[in-house]
Amino acid sequence: MKRNAILIMIITILLTLLIGCKNSTEPEETNDPNPINTKEVSGTWTIADSPYQINEKITIPDGETLTIEPGVKVIFTGHYKFIVKGRLLAIGTEQDTIVFTGEDESKGWHGIKLLDISSSNDSTVFEYCVFQHGKANTSSDRYGGAINSNINK
Repeated sequence: MKRNAILIMIITILLTLLIGCKNSTEPEETNDPNPINTKEVSGTWTIADSPYQINEKITIPDGETLTIEPGVKVIFTGHYKFIVKGRLLAIGTEQDTIVFTGEDESKGWHGIKLLDISSSNDSTVFEYCVFQHGKANTSSDRYGGAINSNINK
């Protein structure tokens, strides 16, 4: 009897470990087709990977460029800022606009902030872009629900 109890306990422990290992190596399932969970962004956001779900405040660092292709949709899942210290090229077309929006219309998102951009960075460009549900409504940052700039350098 004691032997069976030990065997059952060993099997239970092994199964628990196997299930835990399986769950830890598999990516977490999400409904977000392309979630962004990083603070610094650059490179190219493609239409093939659209929409982009923004799950925290993001920044394009000084000296870096983010290019957003025509037709891309950028969805902020909360009231997060998009800070540009480098260069942003959001160049849509008349047929394929780029959309920046908040997932929750009442909460919105905090807008794009062009902050302390060095003269060594080339120009940020917005063409054929739509900005929806931007809300700059905090006491310390009340301006620019869509775009706000503070270019000091």
